[in-house]
Amino acid sequence: HLYLGAKGTYISTDRGQSWTQTNSASPTAFSADVKVPGLVYALAGGVYRSADGGATWTLVWSNPYPFQMPSFSFAIATSVLADPVHAGQAYIFGYTGCNMGCPPVYWVLQSTDQGTTWNNAPVLGQSGGFDPTTGDLYLVNGGKLSVIRGGDLSNAPVALNLPAVNSLVFDPDSGRVYAETTSFSVLASDDHGVTWTPVVQLTSGLLTAVGAGGVLHVNGTSSTEHAFTFLLGGDGSIQSVAY
Repeated sequence: HLYLGAKGTYISTDRGQSWTQTNSASPTAFSADVKVPGLVYALAGGVYRSADGGATWTLVWSNPYPFQMPSFSFAIATSVLADPVHAGQAYIFGYTGCNMGCPPVYWVLQSTDQGTTWNNAPVLGQSGGFDPTTGDLYLVNGGKLSVIRGGDLSNAPVALNLPAVNSLVFDPDSGRVYAETTSFSVLASDDHGVTWTPVVQLTSGLLTAVGAGGVLHVNGTSSTEHAFTFLLGGDGSIQSVAY
């Protein structure tokens, strides 16, 4: 199934040939549990869960703070990730802040019961991503990158020696991991984050996904409505650019 958030939640079961609206919310991200058929999470202000492949949705997490004086505290979820190895397990990344200028406090929540309940996870991270080929959980905290092998939280995070990282994407076909630094340099690892090789220097944009054939998708930093794709040649050159 394909999922799209654009003035509503849309689902396609024919590889994008047709779309059906299933919800009025407009999610900014989706994450499917590959171990539990039909289980999908969506981020749309709060976190929603579908147990039937997107036909119906239930709100499973929302801002727990009432809008009241004096601080107007709030909590915002920034991403949701389904674990590709451990069935029914998922994570919410987010932060707590207030309207009085207090600094954000980042947190990670974990669910082990298909999103029914959420508890504090014993890890630190502002964002993260799963390697779908290994189940390794990568964490970005203050630009510093670390990895928990196998996504097993009983394992200590292993710090990876990279410049400050902005984003991570994974190629599910080759197992290659891409990291984009705050200086728009894109590095790649073919050994699950042990070593990294610079592959291309961008001038702007945020690396967001790896498509079929190893095509890298980049969102413009000035507007998420502007984006481009490119395919790297063997020498690191950009072979094609589209949209």
